[in-house]
Amino acid sequence: MSREPYREGQEVWLVPTLMTAPAAAYRQPACDVIRMTTDSRVLLRLPDGSTVDTDIRNVRRTPPADPAPPTTKPRRRQPMTLPDGYAEQPLW
Repeated sequence: MSREPYREGQEVWLVPTLMTAPAAAYRQPACDVIRMTTDSRVLLRLPDGSTVDTDIRNVRRTPPADPAPPTTKPRRRQPMTLPDGYAEQPLW
């Protein structure tokens, strides 16, 4: 095993790395380790008291960084114009 195992009671953060990540990982909550179930799975206690068993690749030891704001501005849409010879039809 390349990583050292998580300790019982250790505070960790869920991050959605795998497609099978629990839905709670998308809220990025801090949670506590209950125990390692296998070499690659860990049982976690969420802040609301529920438990989730997930892969260790969905768990981080440090809080995730805030996502960076987008660097590009959204493009403004140009008004749509009809080609010559066409007219807009009324709907009623």
